[in-house]
Amino acid sequence: MFRGFNLSLETEFEGYKPKGKNEIRVNSANIKADIDKFLDKDGNIIADRIIKEWFPNKRFDVFISHSHRDIDRVSSLCGYLKERFGLSCFVDSEIWKYCDDLLRGIDDKYCWNQNSETYNYKKRNSTTAHVHNMLSIALAQMMDKCECLFFINTDNSIKNKVSDKYSERTSTYSPWIYYELSMLNLIRVKPPTRERLVSESRKDSTTSVMSSDSAPIQYTIDVSNMTDITQSDIYLWNTKNRDHRYSMGQHSLDVFYDLFPKKPNEFRHV
Repeated sequence: MFRGFNLSLETEFEGYKPKGKNEIRVNSANIKADIDKFLDKDGNIIADRIIKEWFPNKRFDVFISHSHRDIDRVSSLCGYLKERFGLSCFVDSEIWKYCDDLLRGIDDKYCWNQNSETYNYKKRNSTTAHVHNMLSIALAQMMDKCECLFFINTDNSIKNKVSDKYSERTSTYSPWIYYELSMLNLIRVKPPTRERLVSESRKDSTTSVMSSDSAPIQYTIDVSNMTDITQSDIYLWNTKNRDHRYSMGQHSLDVFYDLFPKKPNEFRHV
């Protein structure tokens, strides 16, 4: 992970949603929620098998953190980034969806009480903890492998100014958005290894950072450590990218970083 961006995305990128949906579908083609695939001969669930299959050893350029309610906008963004810049996106909500399916399969197999026709509450708490732990680890590994993160900032993903005490911050009801943005403070910062034309704004060494449908629990999040961008900035990037790629041979993400240099507090050392 090298950079983090707080993207205000008001609308879809018109005409790019089908391509984006196809990209997402291809990237998650091997993900299955069939619990029997992940059992050993003794009936134990092998967590490493799930992580290995669901999070293949493939590198993506952009990690997209978003509310599941914004999947249409996100799909169009993925299509736009792929078509215009040749960039691949990892969309976290696809994993959430299969995580729920996997959890349901585990609960049906191990937690269902035939006599009472109910789930065992204690066992369900345990299975949920295990599955969410696997997801958390795998998401952190995927973030570490991606070059930059786009947090899709909409009314669906955050709630502004939840109290006077935190008036300068925002909050979210999504524990996964909270987790992913918090991980930006912990994972290592890795500048791209490709040879690139570096502007003065990027010569300095970088420093390190980085909806729930149940109980309405709010998590305070701080997006001040990310660079704010808008949908108009993405269009500007496309224009600049065409010019720079032909005249200077720059990678599209390097063009983007030059347009929006990192702030002094964008990443902090751990």
